[in-house]
Amino acid sequence: MKKTPALLLVCLTGLFGMPCHVLAGNLDSPAPPTDAASAMFSQEDLYQRLTSGAQGAKRTTPFTEPTSGPGDYGHTLDEVMAVAPTADNVNGATAADVLSGKTFWGLRTDGTWGPQTGTAITQPAGQHPSPVPATGQTFCNDRFGVLIDCAGTGQDGDYQSGVGLPLPRFTDNSDGTVTDNLTGLIWMKNANCFGFRTWYEALDDAAALQSGQCGLSDGSVPGDWRMPTLFELESLRNMNYFDPPISNAAGTGKWAEGDPFTDVKITSYWSSTTFANSITSAACVVFSNGNENANGKASDSYVWLVRGGV
Repeated sequence: MKKTPALLLVCLTGLFGMPCHVLAGNLDSPAPPTDAASAMFSQEDLYQRLTSGAQGAKRTTPFTEPTSGPGDYGHTLDEVMAVAPTADNVNGATAADVLSGKTFWGLRTDGTWGPQTGTAITQPAGQHPSPVPATGQTFCNDRFGVLIDCAGTGQDGDYQSGVGLPLPRFTDNSDGTVTDNLTGLIWMKNANCFGFRTWYEALDDAAALQSGQCGLSDGSVPGDWRMPTLFELESLRNMNYFDPPISNAAGTGKWAEGDPFTDVKITSYWSSTTFANSITSAACVVFSNGNENANGKASDSYVWLVRGGV
């Protein structure tokens, strides 16, 4: 079949914020109708790509004559234009604004319109990779231990600095696990599945734990669970409370049995972190007041396992 040349007017000013160009092109199908290669994406495919990222699907068989007229469906060109990206030479991100290797759609008309890859080596200015969470403490006291108004004291309860604690703080997943909505870490609901264990025994317990044990029905397999680092274990604390310094699931009061954890012990829990100046000792968190201490790895502490975060 002879191809008929045509001029295809592609106006990118309206669709993608670019200048209009008149391009030499061909309006004929890329193949005879009886060839599956004649299939092309539709206007509706374009709309769905812009609104949902859908890939679209071309016809894979030869064209067949329709048995009825076209119906009232799909989206108009006006509707396609309404969801198309709009040029933004003021706030549109540049490659230098986006972390190296991360992809984004450039909105600037300086030659960087369309799919781009970030080049920034560090976090963008004003952003930090690991903001410090607030302790949760809201009270203050004088030198005699009497509670006082916090305003102007300079104490933790005065500034309450750091990332605010989420409400709810914890989510009980009803499968033997609890998600910390501050860190995204997933903890065992049962804070005392293993009893007193040496540090090395605790490592073995973590490596073997799986769904079906310790009240778990989360589908986990051996290797999913681990001992938390010192910082991860400390992240459970809310320093507005003691015995233990942990809030309830809502984040509005002190922990109570089953809300959200069970059998929390008011004593030391192992972390996976070894003390650099004493490699025979590991860091523990004492869940009476939230302090950390060092226990010899051959001694016994409780075990509270975590997954995620790596």
